[in-house]
Amino acid sequence: MKNLVILQGILPFYRKPFFNELCKLYKITIVHSGFKQKDDTDLFTEIILPVITIRNLKWQKGLFHYLNTIKPDIIIAGDDLRYINWIFVRYLSPRNIIWSWWGVDENKNKFLSILKIKYLFPRSDNFLFYDQETLNKVQNYGIKKQRLFLANNTIYVDQKEFIKNFDNRFSFLNVGTLDVRKQNDILIRCFSKLVYFKGKHLKLFLIGNGTQEDYLISLISKYSMADNIFLVGKIEAQDILKNYYDFSLASVSFGQAGLAILQSMAYGVPFLTKKNAITGGEISNIKNGINGILCEDSENSLFESLVWCVDNPQKCQEMGFNSYNYYKSNATIYGMVEAFKNAIQK
Repeated sequence: MKNLVILQGILPFYRKPFFNELCKLYKITIVHSGFKQKDDTDLFTEIILPVITIRNLKWQKGLFHYLNTIKPDIIIAGDDLRYINWIFVRYLSPRNIIWSWWGVDENKNKFLSILKIKYLFPRSDNFLFYDQETLNKVQNYGIKKQRLFLANNTIYVDQKEFIKNFDNRFSFLNVGTLDVRKQNDILIRCFSKLVYFKGKHLKLFLIGNGTQEDYLISLISKYSMADNIFLVGKIEAQDILKNYYDFSLASVSFGQAGLAILQSMAYGVPFLTKKNAITGGEISNIKNGINGILCEDSENSLFESLVWCVDNPQKCQEMGFNSYNYYKSNATIYGMVEAFKNAIQK
């Protein structure tokens, strides 16, 4: 069994099912600088390295030592060049090591994109992308197509039977960190207006924690929405999360569209966000009006979309069913594992 090392800044808990599935094909060591995530049920090895931070750059102490000890056949590194010794590792590692960059994307700064893709990455064996659109962009830099692999970004959900009860659903859901980028303040304002026009039976559940928690609580009080908007806290257990999804017309995140899209799809609930939301490419999974809703970048457009959901539960059910099937066919962790396998074998 080949020895595979994955270099990460941190190891997110939601990646563990994917890494465990990948362990069926390779002996895997995850090297990162976050908190311990491995438990007795996990199949991979976890190495946590201290990190030196200078301004925005990071250096994982002891990385060279551990790699020389592990002697990997394959290294897959995240596309986060703040961890500058990953570049050094690539250029100093033996040529027989298979190397991939994972989650490759363009930088906002065009010069940095050219520097990274045309000059730092060409020595790499291949590239793994979260979405097709980004893959196409990088291909335009002159990278050969056979070195580019789509590994649709996703999150593991144990899908149960799709539930067709949308006529009896009166709640909306927001799952993820309570971060300013999500623009939950706009969502709360729009939802309070929705309650005024459409009825006090409507509910909004925000599941997560973060820096905006106190601010959002103050907004809920300001708009007298204590009986309609609820901050639930962070929930990771799927059986508990499923209860919230099973009674939601739609998931809503106005400002940011990340992995919450795939999670919502897996549970059969359409996702509502704005067309230009902050995203790592996950928004490309949404087909407007088919398996989700892409509104304009305005409070009025978000409000109108919420009203539409309340007025059209059967349409939401159709989109939810399409979302459920899209995840099942295109966005499971097993598809991501297959993409990694193809990239390594190539």
